[in-house]
Amino acid sequence: MRNLLRRALTVGLLAGLGTMTVAPAALASTTVEAYGIQATGLVAITRQPDATLSTPSPSNVATASVLGLLTAATLHAAVTQGASSETATATVASVTAAIGSLVGLNTQAITSTCTASDGETTTGAVNIVNLTLGSTTLNGNISPNTNISIPGVATVIVNEQTPASPGTGDLVVNAIHITLLGENTQDVIIGHAECGPAPSSTGAPLASGTGLRTGLGLLACVSLIAALIWLRRLRTSQPA
Repeated sequence: MRNLLRRALTVGLLAGLGTMTVAPAALASTTVEAYGIQATGLVAITRQPDATLSTPSPSNVATASVLGLLTAATLHAAVTQGASSETATATVASVTAAIGSLVGLNTQAITSTCTASDGETTTGAVNIVNLTLGSTTLNGNISPNTNISIPGVATVIVNEQTPASPGTGDLVVNAIHITLLGENTQDVIIGHAECGPAPSSTGAPLASGTGLRTGLGLLACVSLIAALIWLRRLRTSQPA
């Protein structure tokens, strides 16, 4: 009888642990995001259009202007997340420098992307058509963290990539990041895409939430049934 109880408890333990270990892992990323433009400083513009897992995606805005600096036209942002991958994409049809702008930056189409896949390195890319800034012209797939300096006025980083963690972790991609120097600070980001780490479709070493509760519940039920059977047989085996 004791062997019966031990066998039942063992079965219950294995069943409970099995339920916990095969439960799907929770989606790893909640930071997947894309937006067309954001400005802070003397002129502030909230992230627009802004696409996240909890806001409409895709999202679009016709135009957005940073007074005295530039105007961005036809801005688009979209994010996707599947069982084992996610993407963020931001596009801007054009950027036109304002009359008398300290930063005479003009571009045609801008595309920023971030892609994360389970078990792979999170990657980002920026493609720009005809970016002109002073004597500098850039086209196509721009190398990460290309720096253009306007001495005493501003710094401009094209295809700015900032990993929040190495390898398969979070990656932030900004197509254009403008920072005005001096007391009158102004910061502008155009074409933002952020993603990673990718969701995982494999089992977790130890489940949490629903998987944990289900496993422990099954373990408790099987163990209780085995204990009741053992007690009943023990009583029937004793002399009256």
